[in-house]
Amino acid sequence: IKGRATIANHLLDILQNSRKEVIICTSAEDINSKIRLFKQTFEKIIKSEVNLKIALSGDEKLIKKIEDTLKIKIRKIDVDAKFFIVDRKEIIFYISKEKDKSKDDTAIWINSEFFAHAFAMLFDKAVGEIERGSN
Repeated sequence: IKGRATIANHLLDILQNSRKEVIICTSAEDINSKIRLFKQTFEKIIKSEVNLKIALSGDEKLIKKIEDTLKIKIRKIDVDAKFFIVDRKEIIFYISKEKDKSKDDTAIWINSEFFAHAFAMLFDKAVGEIERGSN
């Protein structure tokens, strides 16, 4: 998938259709920039039975602000990666750095339960369990 708007629209679509679990791994700056665009979707996920796991790299104060805004626990990580896993069936994995503004955003969408489940298991192993619940 190429282009920031195209990726955001596809991401919004799969997040809105989530039923069981959403895993988000990105930077605090990135998620902060998406909060306004995705606010209703995040609120719907948080209010539903969908298990939302968020792991963010970046400034701890900004992560705390995002936790307070979303009223959910966030794990701080030191990993420079950007991906979203939905229901352990679909992944959107960015292959371009967000800081490189000279290039258009590029991401890979993988709709494979086998791959997404394995990737989610690696995420859980690396980050540890993130308990659902509000702050």
